[in-house]
Amino acid sequence: MKTDQFIRKYGSILLFAVCIVAFWQVAFLQKGMKWDFVDAYLPARYFFSEAVLNNIFPFWNPYLLYGVPFYADLVSVFNPEFWIVANMFGYSNITLQYVFLAYVFLAGVNFRYFLQRFKANESLALSLAIAFMLSGFTVGNAQHIGFIAGYALLPLVVAAYVQFARQPETKSLLRLALVFLLMVFASYPGITIIISYLLLCLFFFYLVLSIKRKERVKRFLVFHLILAGIVLVGSFVLLLAYSQAQPYLSRYSGLTLEAVLRHPFSLHSFCSFLFPYSTTTDVALFNTDPSMSNAYFGLFGLTLLVYALTGKIKQKVGVIFLLFAVFSLLNALGSQFFLREFVYDHFPLMNMFKYPSIFRALSIFGFLVYAGLNLKFDDIKSVNRKKLLTVTGVLAIIILFVVVRSAARLEAFVFFDFELSLIDRLQKTTINEAFVLQGILHLLLLGCFAVVLVFKQKYLPVAIVFLFVFDGILSTQLNLHYTVAGDVDPVKFKTYLDSKPKGFPIPELHPIGENSDENASGTFTWRNNNVFPKRPTFDGLVSFKTDGYSTLSDDFPKLLDVMKKQPLFFFSDDVRVNKDTANIGPKTVLLEPSNLQIINGKTLQHHQTDRLEITSFSPNKVVLHTETKNEQLLVFQQNYFSGWKVKIDGKEQKVVRANYTLMGTLIPAGEHIVQFGYSNRLIVVFFVVSMLVLMVLASLLIYFHWKEQIKNRQIILWLAFGFMLLFVVFTGINRWRYQKSKSKLLPEITQEFEALKNTDVTTFLSYASDTQVEVPNTDHQFYLDENMNVAIFGKVLAETYRPQFALAWVNGAISIEVKELFTSYFPEVVKERISENSGFILAREGDDKISEFDDDFEPETKRIWEIDRSRIKTDSITANGYYTFMPRQRWGAVLNINIDETNSNLQKITVLGDIRFPEVFSEVNMVITVSQGKEQIEYYTREISNFTYETGVWSRFAVVKMVDFNLHSGDVIHIYLWNRTVARFDVDNLKVKMYNGN
Repeated sequence: MKTDQFIRKYGSILLFAVCIVAFWQVAFLQKGMKWDFVDAYLPARYFFSEAVLNNIFPFWNPYLLYGVPFYADLVSVFNPEFWIVANMFGYSNITLQYVFLAYVFLAGVNFRYFLQRFKANESLALSLAIAFMLSGFTVGNAQHIGFIAGYALLPLVVAAYVQFARQPETKSLLRLALVFLLMVFASYPGITIIISYLLLCLFFFYLVLSIKRKERVKRFLVFHLILAGIVLVGSFVLLLAYSQAQPYLSRYSGLTLEAVLRHPFSLHSFCSFLFPYSTTTDVALFNTDPSMSNAYFGLFGLTLLVYALTGKIKQKVGVIFLLFAVFSLLNALGSQFFLREFVYDHFPLMNMFKYPSIFRALSIFGFLVYAGLNLKFDDIKSVNRKKLLTVTGVLAIIILFVVVRSAARLEAFVFFDFELSLIDRLQKTTINEAFVLQGILHLLLLGCFAVVLVFKQKYLPVAIVFLFVFDGILSTQLNLHYTVAGDVDPVKFKTYLDSKPKGFPIPELHPIGENSDENASGTFTWRNNNVFPKRPTFDGLVSFKTDGYSTLSDDFPKLLDVMKKQPLFFFSDDVRVNKDTANIGPKTVLLEPSNLQIINGKTLQHHQTDRLEITSFSPNKVVLHTETKNEQLLVFQQNYFSGWKVKIDGKEQKVVRANYTLMGTLIPAGEHIVQFGYSNRLIVVFFVVSMLVLMVLASLLIYFHWKEQIKNRQIILWLAFGFMLLFVVFTGINRWRYQKSKSKLLPEITQEFEALKNTDVTTFLSYASDTQVEVPNTDHQFYLDENMNVAIFGKVLAETYRPQFALAWVNGAISIEVKELFTSYFPEVVKERISENSGFILAREGDDKISEFDDDFEPETKRIWEIDRSRIKTDSITANGYYTFMPRQRWGAVLNINIDETNSNLQKITVLGDIRFPEVFSEVNMVITVSQGKEQIEYYTREISNFTYETGVWSRFAVVKMVDFNLHSGDVIHIYLWNRTVARFDVDNLKVKMYNGN
């Protein structure tokens, strides 16, 4: 009795502690999370946060796939979590990691709450909550935070429905409506749909129980109708968003069977019920996505389930959960069993979501619920104890058989190779090694359980809790490095995000193809990278693509390639009907026949004096100034979508669909102010209605609770008031910090530039801003980051004649390569101040550090970079030597740097040089690799042709490789040039700098 009281009082604290320990690498920021977590979910929430903090409703995201209707993604704008976190903290990789942990903890709390509603033993409820919280679904799908949110809310929704079905009344109605709406807004839609079918089964179950009393049936049905009305009103904004997007997104009409069957819970994945660690070993064997093969719900969760199945049914509703769990597991098999295809064909909404394996979330829930509803520790007496021991013994025999069989197949055991790190050992383990390792651990845990059953039965409640804890933490840690945590340092990732521009800077009018994910990829992300530096682009990875974009990319790839060479806005005088795709030019625009009337009788003609300038930019509104000699078609490289309007000099004009997916409008000759804007009042109105419904439901529930809990009334009021106060205070602080981060060092930089007026110093400012903030006058001013305008900045440096140069940047950090390029011209730093996304450096000319790996191709120089000395040419003006790559020369000479005790602490490698393209630009890369014996342990390449700004002119490049891995004596660094397009170019003054320690 004392044990139950203690657990009832402190159970939630234990759940929190277990959650933190199980994911301690994530909780204590030792590891960042991986895959879709940072490449899909983080960019979406980051963009949302930026929009909200700039007081913009996030309708449209211009930084993905020619722009996407952000609000139409059904797991986004309307989720209360988004608004709370974005306002109070702002989304970053770190805040999102803690959101993940909050959902995991919530899953445990809610499952425990569910079992408590059925009067389950406190120890059993806590134990099974741990198994649910640390299940294979949580660990396997950690990257999919929408899945985890739905999984966390699942027990709460079902518990609320059971209470409502048993006793339909106002309070239970309000509770169910609130939590179900939260599920609708926060969860992946597929999980919500599956849960709705479970609730439908429970509806019929409780309806049958109510049939004997007509009055009860009537009340039961009336309250369900009221519930349906509240949910409909509360979620109508989603239905409206769906209806608006459906004409542009064919996936909203239903997915193909092939898409629905992707990533099942394969037959081999069944071994995860006992050996979840094995799912980390052989992707080909499991024949599914690595995140979809783990359905573990605890060694003792399985033990208690089997034991419960051998006994009498104590609560009939448990059978509903058991049958639905089996139904879900069979659906999870996908194409390996007929059921998923059957429900796809015959059950409403079952054609709207992918991934059969998500059904396993309901299987895990149903199996653990059945065990929890049909077990009581008090019933484990002599006979029942023997039955439980028998179940334990059978599982032990099965595990032992697998261990012995797997051990016989082992040639070595990499887990005991202590020369490797623990993470390397975990990741290199074979499937047989995984069976042996986890099998031995499970046998030890089952042995402990058996000892308690035989000799210390009175300690069973406490023992079972701790056994669940140990098992859950061990299984999570074994799988964590495979499906949860990556190698990225989350603190450095956060620093990277802090260095990106705040607000919505005016985009540069350079070819949109330069803003590819590949060009923007780096250490931290590889998809949707342009969301962070705020660059509109043509590619990306989101849950949906507009049909127009799909048509363009799938059916007209040549047209897409041409479009990539144009900026965000461009003029066209080559306008044709859609079918006329012959001889596509750089500014060809195809229109639908019905839209060709806008150019009937018009003479479109380009003139070299035509110009346009973006004067204001935000996701939902762009203003530009145009000046054309003749009429032109203005193309806005964003997807055509309902809600976009264009005004010219304040008068609304027609927007036409250009090149199947873009927006275009006819611009008259002369100077004009053009405004593209997106508005959607209906969405805003119904979003406000939805939020009001949620707040009213929550307020009424708090009132009912306050009315019933006479002794705790003050606590309830203080909690409600405290949350509102914290929200207001943290929102105020967060918004103040955000606005301050936009200008950061701007006041100090302004003072520095003011002091440098009329001095022998060249001044340069890089400033990314969406507002007309007053900035100091400088010699040069344009936005500069790791990819944008680097070549132009190199030209400024090369043509500067003054001995000193002041480089400053605000609201967008420059890259380490840009700094190296700068210091190659001005190596002596006089003054430096750097803070997050702002900085100031005053430097002057001087002697640069010379390394032993320099080569200027002069006769007296030690030659290390050329293959053929006959290709060393002499400049006719300066008489300086340089090396020429011929058109058929793909690789340059390799510089090999041997690692020994003197340079094993290498932290950074910088390669500098000058490059010239005599006639045409081509793709040239600098490659840096590291070999350890015969194995290549590192590969890095950087396109140095991006540093060039004009043919026939020497341009300087700077390539930096951070050494974020361990070097050992005997390793060799290889540095060489790669002539990717096999074209003619010249190089000179090649230099390698090596930085040890700090």
